[in-house]
Amino acid sequence: MPTQRQMRVNSLLQQEISLIVQRELLDPELTLTTITGVEVAPDLRTAKVYASVLGEEAAVELALSALKRHRKHVQELLGDRLDLRYTPRLTFVADHTPAQAQRIEMILHHLAQESTEAETPEDSADDTSSDSPPHPSSPAGEEE
Repeated sequence: MPTQRQMRVNSLLQQEISLIVQRELLDPELTLTTITGVEVAPDLRTAKVYASVLGEEAAVELALSALKRHRKHVQELLGDRLDLRYTPRLTFVADHTPAQAQRIEMILHHLAQESTEAETPEDSADDTSSDSPPHPSSPAGEEE
């Protein structure tokens, strides 16, 4: 489990790298790229940067290669902006979580549609029939 310092550095790195990618790296391959998270090592010398890219797998690969090309420049900018003893060495990794979440959401939506289509008015009319025996509160035939 990350320490408080690691969590603060993770958050700070995510904010700064996001700003750098959005505003300073004028690479067209990075237009639909979002920095979704950062995990810094316990010694704060290395960090995994998770990037999500909107689009097909080819767009993801292009964006990751662009991020890897700009890695040193991003690290230099971080070194200038942040007051850390060491500027972490960045490793960019594709984050497929948003795509997986969208896929799961589509499956759940599809299942919900199927269940509402399977329910018909005839089915609900059968549920209200009075053929079921009443729940006995006292043994049958006993009167007081």
